Amino acid sequence: MVIIIYILLFLNNIIMLSKSNEKKNGINMWYENIDCTEFLKRLYNEIPPLEKINLINIKVRGFYPYKVELIIRLPKSVDYPPLKWTEKGFNYPYIHIDLANVVDVFLEQHSPGDEISMEIESDGNDGLVVKSYGDISFEIVSKNVGGLIQKIEGGD
Repeated sequence: MVIIIYILLFLNNIIMLSKSNEKKNGINMWYENIDCTEFLKRLYNEIPPLEKINLINIKVRGFYPYKVELIIRLPKSVDYPPLKWTEKGFNYPYIHIDLANVVDVFLEQHSPGDEISMEIESDGNDGLVVKSYGDISFEIVSKNVGGLIQKIEGGD
């Protein structure tokens, strides 16, 4: 019985260590926490983590609770560009992410650039916490509603 308990504890530690390493390596994919990701999944063999991305725009709209729109550009070119992107010479996705029922927003610009790393995590109650680090820092908290990709446009 004692041996079985040790084996279970050992296996649990391996699973927790694996999950920790996945998050550190960016494998715990950010897009799993938002909706409408089908088109994004078709663009890449492996969707890149939100590291060293460009924050193109951030909009806070409405009255409390707010709606926030983020527009980001991933630094990795797509593996499977749509035909109309190829015809225009576009290789990079510009992703419009909408967050609803936002109850808390913090925003601070540290330098004139737009390069950030970003995390999109579940709050455990159907809400999201979105954080960025880099030239611009922000933290956005939405409650009881997730986020979604509103659209993806091609660009250079």
